[in-house]
Amino acid sequence: MEMVVETAVEEMRKMGKIVRKAGKLRYRVVEVAAKGVLDPAQAAEFLVALAGVQETVQRHTAWWNTHVGALSITVVNSFYATTADLCEGLARPVQVG
Repeated sequence: MEMVVETAVEEMRKMGKIVRKAGKLRYRVVEVAAKGVLDPAQAAEFLVALAGVQETVQRHTAWWNTHVGALSITVVNSFYATTADLCEGLARPVQVG
């Protein structure tokens, strides 16, 4: 059981690393678009639109956290679990983060 939890935690770390890399890539794309591709008026309009998108995402994130709560991962002790156990929802949820 402990190994399953450790594996889940490691996978969450990997996902976090991917999310951070994606954030850096998004920032770089915005920077290149604003500085190198668009003229100053287009860049200003683009950045204002991007700020609106970010605000919407932050509002949705806040709503999600308020209404849904923290992420949980179901951990099953495979030695004792059977298909019937899983179908009946006897797997134990474990809070992560």
